[in-house]
Order: sequence, then structure tokens, then C-alpha cells
Amino acid sequence: MNTITTLIAGDCHYPFQDDRAINIMLKIHQHCRPSKVVLNGDILDFIELSAFTRDKLADKPIKESIEDACGLIRKLQRYSTVIYHMGNHEARLQKYLLNSAPEVEHLLKFDKLINAELDVPIEIIENIGRDTMKKYFDDKLLIGHFNKALKHSAYTAKGLVDQYKMNIIQGHTHRLGMYCVTGAKETFIGVEGGCLCDIKPIYVNSPNWQAGLVMARDHKNIEIIPIDDGKAIYRGRTYKG
Repeated sequence: MNTITTLIAGDCHYPFQDDRAINIMLKIHQHCRPSKVVLNGDILDFIELSAFTRDKLADKPIKESIEDACGLIRKLQRYSTVIYHMGNHEARLQKYLLNSAPEVEHLLKFDKLINAELDVPIEIIENIGRDTMKKYFDDKLLIGHFNKALKHSAYTAKGLVDQYKMNIIQGHTHRLGMYCVTGAKETFIGVEGGCLCDIKPIYVNSPNWQAGLVMARDHKNIEIIPIDDGKAIYRGRTYKG
């Protein structure tokens, strides 16, 4: 595997993660050993801090979910540099503090909360407005957790390519999809990377979600890796969760 390869995965939503899907991602990571891993938002759910519900849908406290997410990061750090893009769910922490305890909001920042659990600190990309994004591969590939989710697979990718006029990898939608458009000078590619959370959760009735991750060798060679029923096939090799 090319050493400049970047693995992109996200939307684990701890404590609503799909352990089989995450195990498959870790096996692919161990076998391919990409130079970078981009955790593309919503690794943590923070449902306890949500303004939309106060129902107790998970037995784990927030502290355990953070420990689980940091355990995943430590495994990825064995072979790769890890970059963590915050998502809209991570943003719930500061929103909650601003609403409930604004006097101490500045004392508890998400990046410090995560890096305090790690032996090797990671780069954490914060939200700008409602989106989180960073350019990779000589600024030719924009990877982000954009706060946009249109109705069908690849529709969001199309919208983002049309908006930014560059190659895009989007989290957030929990769907797999690819959109390509060729203009006068070049072709742009937009990808939606799926999710690593439970795609049949107790809090949504039959959502249109698909599990998966993305491998990018450069800004044009982008591969979607679907995960279905605890199994993925990547470059002729079968991975099971």
C-alpha cells in the first residue's frame, strides 16, 4: 500500500457504534497501514447533551464513551498519524456548556478533553460555523464534516462539489455514494463515506444509512469500502468483524 494513503472514517457515534464495522476498519487499517487516518466527525454522539431529547437511550456515561473513542485513536496511532475532525455532535459539548454553565465553558474544551486521554496528542480540527474541513493532498482534496445532508445517496456530495468546485469527501450523511462531474478543464469527485455506527438504531425507524469507510491514495484515486452485515471486501481480501 502506498505510504501516502489516507484512510477516512467517521460517524461512530459512541456509544451507538457498530463494533463489527469498527473492527473491520481496524483490520483494514492494520493490513494497509496508511500514513494518515482522518476521523471525519461524530466519533462521539454526546446524546446526553442533546437539546432534542432527555431520554436515556444508552447506559454508558459520557466518560466511558470518551475512553472508548480514545482507545480507538490509540489503536490507529500504531501505524498512522491521526487527525480528528469535529462534527456537529462533538459541538454539542460547547453548546451545552454555553447554555448551562457559560461561566466555565472556556475551561472545558473538546481538544483538551481528548488529548488528556492520549499519550501522543493528535491534531483536532474545530468547527468553523456549522462545518469542519481541511484540505489534503496538496490542497486538492477537501475532507470535511459539512452540516449538509440531502435526501439521497451522493446528492450531498454533488451539492458540495458544486459549491466548492473541488474534490470532496463528506461525512455526516451516514450514506455511501460518489458523484463525478467533468468541466472544461478537469473532473471533480465527491464522495460520501458512510458510517461506523449502528445502522439500525433504537432512536430512528429504518434510516437510509450504510456502513463503510474511504481510502484515498491521492485527490483522484478514492475508493469507497462498503461494510455489509459484518463483512467488507477490499482489493480481493475479505475482512470480517
